[in-house]
Amino acid sequence: MKKNVIVVGSGKLATAVLEELSLDKDILTSSWEAKGPKPMEESIMVHAGSGRQLAEVYEFCKSSNSVFVELSTGTTTMDNDFSFPVILCPNTSILLIKFLSMWKHFGNLSNKFDVSILESHQHSKKSTPGTAVEIADAIGYSRENISSVRDPEVQSKELRIPNEYLPKHAFHRVKIEDGSVSIQIETKVLGHDSYAVGVREIVSAIRKIELENRKYQITEFAEKGWI
Repeated sequence: MKKNVIVVGSGKLATAVLEELSLDKDILTSSWEAKGPKPMEESIMVHAGSGRQLAEVYEFCKSSNSVFVELSTGTTTMDNDFSFPVILCPNTSILLIKFLSMWKHFGNLSNKFDVSILESHQHSKKSTPGTAVEIADAIGYSRENISSVRDPEVQSKELRIPNEYLPKHAFHRVKIEDGSVSIQIETKVLGHDSYAVGVREIVSAIRKIELENRKYQITEFAEKGWI
């Protein structure tokens, strides 16, 4: 069972994940940025950084047969020739992962109707809105047509995001219409707590199962009952 978990990144999400994982006394959690030698043994690498360390982290995973967990949606991961497991997590809130899994299986039911997707994140977010893209792909909706909101005033007044969470939130609205009939589904994540707790559950699952050397979408974990 893998005991080492190494968190890559120094931002708010990486910090929250590191703090949450440190609560589990059964694993040895450390930061990639910390000084000193890295434990050159099979580990779980959790990437929540900008991508500048990716090449070095990939080499580490190859040499140590480690699992790579990608939380960042604005970076480029390898597309093939995997020599270690890669898990792509555009979202780590367990409830939202299961919501995304539902869309993957039933999203095609909406393809005869008028659909719109709106997403809102903090003003500082520049990377790809991964959850919105996952929903769009599941229902055959063009990624280019996703509406993005970064204006704090609109977020507060129209989307009703509490002011204290304007710097860290994720909001998605899917609207499906057929003439006078409409269905609207919204998701709202306030803060990083649910993401950090979700990463802890994902790491716990990884420690219990044998993964193949290939790319996994995190929704597969939900579909197989691993989370």
